Amino acid sequence: MRKHTNLISAKRRGFIRTFVSALILSSFGFLLVLWGWDGWTSGEIMVHPKGSQAYLAGAGGPDSDAFSLKVWSCLLVGGALSLVGPAMLLYLLLGPRERIAKGLTDVGLRSPTAGSPGVPAWLVAVVLISLFSFFGYIAFRAA
Repeated sequence: MRKHTNLISAKRRGFIRTFVSALILSSFGFLLVLWGWDGWTSGEIMVHPKGSQAYLAGAGGPDSDAFSLKVWSCLLVGGALSLVGPAMLLYLLLGPRERIAKGLTDVGLRSPTAGSPGVPAWLVAVVLISLFSFFGYIAFRAA
């Protein structure tokens, strides 16, 4: 009975990890698309080359190639990432049940805190929420 309960909790943990991963990928992709779209509509984007000063590249200026590369890479990579998340969830909902159940259980069992009484789930949630809140505070304060 204990092993069966452990597998159910591993499957639930795997589903949550997969769902959160899909959400993070989609959000990151959406932000990249917004960043590229903002550069496209404004006609200029900040380029940060390695080892030299950052500069503003414009669509019609001398650095139009850098502008196009940066904008199109943001748009294409962001579009691909924002489609990966929903594709993961669609496969999770519409794929073969046995394969998905085995995959979710494997993902849940690989968790570093799988079945660990030393790290309670509420503590992990509090630490993650605090970390994201701190980063949000820094971002809004700097803006």
